[in-house]
Amino acid sequence: MNNYQLDGKLTQVKGDAKIWVGQLTNNQKMELDGNADKIKGSLQEKKGDLKAQINEELKKYENAKKVFETRTKEVNQGIQKKWNQLTNDDINRIKGSFENFSATIKEKYNKTKNEADQDVKNFMAEFKS
Repeated sequence: MNNYQLDGKLTQVKGDAKIWVGQLTNNQKMELDGNADKIKGSLQEKKGDLKAQINEELKKYENAKKVFETRTKEVNQGIQKKWNQLTNDDINRIKGSFENFSATIKEKYNKTKNEADQDVKNFMAEFKS
């Protein structure tokens, strides 16, 4: 759990408490403040969820990049098997670079950058240590 998620949950609890006290004391302003806190906390928590997802994707990307750069020969052989439209010159242009690999797939197979990045990540997952 990251700080955004934790802060969001705490803000929602604070909102629940304000709503409860507002209902007990018949204080509509406090109830409204509590509802506002609950909404704010929910948004904070969702921001934290998104940050966690982004961090997970970054870890996958970094792992794929590391594997590619350290096991180039083995990866190049796999590339030749999977992407038969790539020539030896294309593979040499990749030079152990995740970015070059993705750009080459994008160009040769007419894919978007995101599609090519995902294809490379999926391919590289086969080479986990």
